[in-house]
Amino acid sequence: MLNSSMPRGRLVNPRGFTLLELLVVIMIIAVVAGLLIPAVQYARESARANSCRNKLVQLSKGMLISESLVRKFPAGGWAGEWFGDSGRNNEPEQQGGWAFQLLPYIERLPLWESMESVSASENEKYQTLAKTNVALFSCPSRRDAVPYACSSGSQFYVPSGDTISISQAVRTDYAANGGSSGLCPNITALKGIKSISDSSHKFKIAHRPSGDPTDCQELYLPISAARTIVENNPQDTLGSCDKAECEDVIDSIMLVPTSVSQGDWMVGQGVEGRLALKGKGVPDVQDGLFRRMQRLGTAAIKDGQSTTYLLGEKYIDPAAYTTGSDPGDINPAWTGYSASNVRWAGSGPSRDQRDIQHSSSFGSAHTGSLNMAMADGAVVQVSYDIDPQVHRSQAAINSGK
Repeated sequence: MLNSSMPRGRLVNPRGFTLLELLVVIMIIAVVAGLLIPAVQYARESARANSCRNKLVQLSKGMLISESLVRKFPAGGWAGEWFGDSGRNNEPEQQGGWAFQLLPYIERLPLWESMESVSASENEKYQTLAKTNVALFSCPSRRDAVPYACSSGSQFYVPSGDTISISQAVRTDYAANGGSSGLCPNITALKGIKSISDSSHKFKIAHRPSGDPTDCQELYLPISAARTIVENNPQDTLGSCDKAECEDVIDSIMLVPTSVSQGDWMVGQGVEGRLALKGKGVPDVQDGLFRRMQRLGTAAIKDGQSTTYLLGEKYIDPAAYTTGSDPGDINPAWTGYSASNVRWAGSGPSRDQRDIQHSSSFGSAHTGSLNMAMADGAVVQVSYDIDPQVHRSQAAINSGK
């Protein structure tokens, strides 16, 4: 007997989907998902890449604001193991690097002011600075903007010359332009020592004999010994390699009092020694906008601001994104001059690659190209396939090309 509640004149089909129909629906969903997921991922990465680019725009604007006020960009700072002192302003005596000195120009003035004349006994202030993240320095295509581990027992200098231990610190995904370093450099850079006869000083030369950024060695030579190197080395290199194959890179040359022992030259003597060479005929081996213990402005750029690098994204091994173990990413963002916040164009830019170190080069996590800010504030995309000579010439402020 039919149920009286069922509509009359209509048959009810109790059959559901067949297995074939269900499979067809599942296949359609899979195809649509296969088309949509890559598109969504691409859109997300494009958004992250745009964020990285926009942050570089803001950093370059801060640089140009600084330059417009005092006609100079921030100083390069001392070595990468040094925290800065805002009481020293941005002069060559400032130990902290460009990122630290940029804080007042990117709306982080309180953080900058909190580090004025801080002593080693105020350790908590250095710990706070080391862990304070400023989002502008982090590229979301790479990693989260949080502190990462420092090497076990990492020791850093404070302005007084005392040391403190830092276990965690934020990093920067951007680096200042240190120049075209990586070209065979050169005893030519030392030619001027022939005219120096000051017996109260010696030379301190930082160089990388193998071209390896992690193998920086320091030579402390009497002036007479340095003069001998110049006179007996016609191949124009510091080491024994011939000119065609030389990878020996000179990072810096300083004139320091003979009383200064190895390891102590930075404390109170580094600045004077670095600047003392200017009037003694020894040319500067640094040719970028950001140099150890120096401060330059746009007036120093002879090749044109639109064709000279200011800042850019830096290369990091993806395996070390969150470990802080890449040799070019070991120091906190706020410390002095090192591959952690300065890069050079001796090698071409590269996309981040796992277990491969290009710790002194520019690079990024993006496909095809990286973002570079020019000295006029424009942010451009630079192909990983850029001609090496063009790349080096855009890093040098007076390449003549």
